[in-house]
Amino acid sequence: MHTYLDISSDDIASLDDVQLRILVARLCQAEMRKNRLSPAYVTWDGDQRASDGGIDVRISIPEDVEITGWVPDRNTVFQIKAEDLPPAKIRVEMFPGDVVRPALAELDQARGIYIIASSRASVADRRLRERKIVMRDCADQHELRTLGVDYYGRRALADWASEHKSLGPWVRALAGRSSEGWKSYGPWAYMETTSDAQFLDDPEVKAFIPGEEESVSALTAIGNMRQRLGQPGQCLRLIGLSGVGKTRLVQALFDDRVETDHPALNPDTVLYTDLGDEPSPAPNHMADQLIAENRRMVLVVDNCGADLHERLVKIVAADNSHLSLLTIEYDIRDDLSLETQAYRLEPASNELVSALVRRRYNYLSDNDVEHIIDFSGGNARVAIVLAGTAEQGGELAQLRNNELFDRLFSQRQGSSSELLASATAASLVYSFDGETSDVPDSELATLSELAGLTMLKMRNCLNDLGRRGLLQKRANWRALLPHAISNRLALRALDDVPQDMLWAKLACGSLRLARSFSRRLSYLHESPIAMALAVRWLSDGNGLTKVAALEGLSLDIFCNLAPLQPERALTLLEVAIGDEAFLSTRNFDRSRIAHLVRNIAYEPQYFERCVYILAAFVLKEDGNSSHVAVRSLLERLYQIQFSGTDALPAERARILERLLRTGDAKLEAIGFSLLDTALGTRISRGVSADFGARRMGFGFFPETGSEIAEWYRLFLNFSARLGQEAGPLGGEVRKRVADKISDLWEFRDLWDDLDRIANLFSAIDGWPEGWLGAKSTAYYHSRTLSPEARARLESLQERLKPSTLVTRIKAQVFGLKNLSLQDIEEDAPGEDFDYSARYLVWHNRARELGRQAAFDDAALDEVLHLIFQQTNYNTGAAFGEGVGAAYPDIPRLFDKLKFAYSGLPQPEQLYALSCLLRAAKARSAEQFERFLDSALSDSIWGPVFVHLQGHFELDGRSLERVLDPVVLERTPIRNYKSLAHSLRILSIDEVRRLVDTVQGKTDGFPSALEMMFWAAYDQDKTTRDRQGMQALTREFLGSVPWKDLERLDHSDAHHLADLVTFAFPNDTEIEAAGAVAKGYIHWRLRTYIHVWKDKNVLGELFKIFGTAILDKLLQSGMFAEDEQLMAALGRSSRYDTAALSSLSPAQVLAWCEVDPDHRFLLIAKSLEFFDRRREAGEGSKSEQWSELGSAILEHAPDRLAIIRIAIDTAHPRGGDGGVADVLRERAELVRALADGTGGPVDLATQQGYEALMASGDAWERMFNRSESNRNVTFE
Repeated sequence: MHTYLDISSDDIASLDDVQLRILVARLCQAEMRKNRLSPAYVTWDGDQRASDGGIDVRISIPEDVEITGWVPDRNTVFQIKAEDLPPAKIRVEMFPGDVVRPALAELDQARGIYIIASSRASVADRRLRERKIVMRDCADQHELRTLGVDYYGRRALADWASEHKSLGPWVRALAGRSSEGWKSYGPWAYMETTSDAQFLDDPEVKAFIPGEEESVSALTAIGNMRQRLGQPGQCLRLIGLSGVGKTRLVQALFDDRVETDHPALNPDTVLYTDLGDEPSPAPNHMADQLIAENRRMVLVVDNCGADLHERLVKIVAADNSHLSLLTIEYDIRDDLSLETQAYRLEPASNELVSALVRRRYNYLSDNDVEHIIDFSGGNARVAIVLAGTAEQGGELAQLRNNELFDRLFSQRQGSSSELLASATAASLVYSFDGETSDVPDSELATLSELAGLTMLKMRNCLNDLGRRGLLQKRANWRALLPHAISNRLALRALDDVPQDMLWAKLACGSLRLARSFSRRLSYLHESPIAMALAVRWLSDGNGLTKVAALEGLSLDIFCNLAPLQPERALTLLEVAIGDEAFLSTRNFDRSRIAHLVRNIAYEPQYFERCVYILAAFVLKEDGNSSHVAVRSLLERLYQIQFSGTDALPAERARILERLLRTGDAKLEAIGFSLLDTALGTRISRGVSADFGARRMGFGFFPETGSEIAEWYRLFLNFSARLGQEAGPLGGEVRKRVADKISDLWEFRDLWDDLDRIANLFSAIDGWPEGWLGAKSTAYYHSRTLSPEARARLESLQERLKPSTLVTRIKAQVFGLKNLSLQDIEEDAPGEDFDYSARYLVWHNRARELGRQAAFDDAALDEVLHLIFQQTNYNTGAAFGEGVGAAYPDIPRLFDKLKFAYSGLPQPEQLYALSCLLRAAKARSAEQFERFLDSALSDSIWGPVFVHLQGHFELDGRSLERVLDPVVLERTPIRNYKSLAHSLRILSIDEVRRLVDTVQGKTDGFPSALEMMFWAAYDQDKTTRDRQGMQALTREFLGSVPWKDLERLDHSDAHHLADLVTFAFPNDTEIEAAGAVAKGYIHWRLRTYIHVWKDKNVLGELFKIFGTAILDKLLQSGMFAEDEQLMAALGRSSRYDTAALSSLSPAQVLAWCEVDPDHRFLLIAKSLEFFDRRREAGEGSKSEQWSELGSAILEHAPDRLAIIRIAIDTAHPRGGDGGVADVLRERAELVRALADGTGGPVDLATQQGYEALMASGDAWERMFNRSESNRNVTFE
């Protein structure tokens, strides 16, 4: 496998003595850390701790510690030589003047090991043995018989260095070879030249760590980050303005001189890159490689945009990853993935910035430094750039702020208006293309015109700004940073450049540059000119007013302008939500729009409008749309903390009541979810976001006990008022409050409030839900409740204990949910009571309550509607059984059911109803049948009749019902799938009639397939003749409308393959099988399908009929060329396995031998020559010849032709960064096919090897360029 940053033997050979000595010393230290030992056990020549004796690197480990590997003994010394040492020189090196070195004598006494490390020795096995023998002989001749010896040549040293991946960039740099943007641990931060520089701790720095609203010290943040990054799979993000010291803080994570509660991270396990250095490979490809090699590493990516961060998270957080990730960026985003722990760093204190300036520019006067500090506002980069403009002390102290600002852009020889002009123009946009200049209206040309400079002069000025640290570079993109500079310059530019010129050149020029201009404006909301430009942009005729139609860059512009004109943005969004496509979950921008609205909702005056916009999005969501879900954003606005809005609780409650009283069931459901959030204690935390330059905190934030209690008390009073109302609203509110007792009981200040609400609610309906809530609270918090809390809770339970039939039914049947019986019953079985016994108790009690309700019409009328709603599956069914078995008047019972069902807005459950009907059927089958007869044409039951009938086995009478023309016309044909499990007592002819009728309807095939599959699957549970059912299944497969069939879901495709297995128990029905194969392959070639990889129709036919299916297909004349058919059979995809793989190599070879000259080539053009396998002990995959491909290569008469075909088909379909590795591995397989004769086979395999290797290199370059372009943007 190709690996990045590996060290070659040539790299080692290029090192001199000093470099080689440092390398071996660092490798030894890395071995210490790998074995969790102190690197202080390693000393080397030049180190003040080293002893004399000619030894270059020494390892001395205490006696009670064992070590193995490249450092083979606790007492090991290395003699370093940047030359080859043949045997003769070895004697001189070990014993100069034939005298024993004191260090070797001492080592012999310690039974240690002496190793010569030579960077120029490329030692073959035979010569390596010779050198070791000479070393051993020399030691023995001088009576050093317990001294161990070894010899490391350059290949061994390269292998050793390659094991410590993080050292790769450093070694390659020493060897004069580029690491293409990747660095080992070192001075990464701006203006740092050595990692020996002390980290300056600032006790006043403000760092924010995940889950904490208060700032912490830099050292606390460092310790917290060390703890997290020390665990594989952790993903961290450090954000903060440019110049506040983020990269320097990250360096400190690996510096053991910076002491925190958690030890420094191992510097030998970190790889660092700055996207501005255009790293190759791209960070995500490097992460893939490190995971494939099973490396434990910390990956640090500086200037990393949010999009790349999210892609890296998906890689690093995978189960097979041993990586940790830390990305650094100045842009603050609040929509990071759940796996990300976000940290934020605020500007440093004046004292820290002062220390940094004084350390670098000690000639500045105290007044100079103070003036710089006041101006920089805690931004170290601004301070350092400004300090660097002074040649002597006293220059800066007398300058005004404006003069000081201009000084940033002055030359040592004097002022430079051109430099300032270029920076001012560049500040108008967030980023720009600073390279492309050979196209009309390039971004560089536009900014040059605004600056009044030629493009050449503009480019030179930009380069100067880059050298000053004021312009950042990522590939061809440039950005003037930090924002403290660029925003101030942009304000000046808005005043100096005519608005019409700004509008024409930036707003109406290229869309990308317009997007970047709008983003700069988003930081300038205090500028009247910026506000005026935003109004103009968001006005009719300028392309942004139809928000529902915006996408890409245009949508970016709208979102950038929203912080400037939130009122106007909201108005346009309120119009946009009238567009169904805009609200749809298929609109992949909906999440972004929702975050924008959530940010606007921070201000109380916009809160209500934002809630209704977000609610409009939520109305279009279902349980399968979590990837674009807006519901969680809306619910967060009602959290007690971290809500992201300053809207007061009373205002939120007012809007909540409006939602609950809309009369729209879906909006009311949203309202109830917001009430749950307001009463809940589970908080979703997130970083506070910036909205343009409008800093937003966490929103209204109760902190003290009394403030928290006041929040909950307000919403409890709100709930108490609504909960006392009659009707569905009051009942649902009572349920919601009951569900929150467990959360709210932890607040002692709320006990009286909950008692008061219990009294109010129990007077209405006994509040059985409250009793369940109190009981579950006692159970789940039994270990944490104080005696006082337990006593109060028991008192509450006793007052709420169900005492009427209705309250018992609501509590013990429809209120159970997932609680175990002992949560709610004093007479519950003990801990060792098995589940089946518990289930029997539940079932019997619910059935008995149903029987009692059957004799109490008033109670039954009050609870009967509950059997149609989502509830406990088992107890609801048992209750239905009890009612159906005991109600005296069955026809009247059916009338009651109809009345209860008709009053429900969204009835969903028919299972409990079916249990009730089944019990009634057992008493009077004829009355049950008459009920179903009438139900099929009933206005209430008719729409769900097929679903209802599907709960009972079909017979002749019920078959006539479901095939009634009225039912067929009214019922969506897809609903007939619900009958598939009810066919066991139908005859074969009746199954045929049902399936044929359904299949004959438009879009009826999926339902017919479902019924046919279960009819076959349940064959052993019926009295139907098996052979007759197999014949019927063959008829069905023969009637499949292949030509008209559109795509099927994977379960339907799998059912087709299972039906083939059932229909053809042996290979006797070849004609029918051939017809199925022909139809299937026609359909398969024109239709996208996602099927199970282990099963498809053709594969099953091949398993049964072998190569006879091949013959049938070839004889059918389906394709003009046999190769077209074979390619369709042989190629697999990411979705399914090639059909030919169902044949064994022996079957295929036997088929080929019938006509070897033709068939071997035919098969070769269709099969997959290569296969993937997992290497033992590794998480990576490697290539091998497929079993069939290997057999064809071995037995084909024209082996050369087969080899050429294998080479031609070696490029994998699709691809990402891993394609290059696949191509290289396949190239090695091809080269291994050479026969060693020097003939055509050797020539073909060598040419194939070279072509595939070149293709792998080209693919890698292309992929890295693509990833680099994708990763390096500033926006």
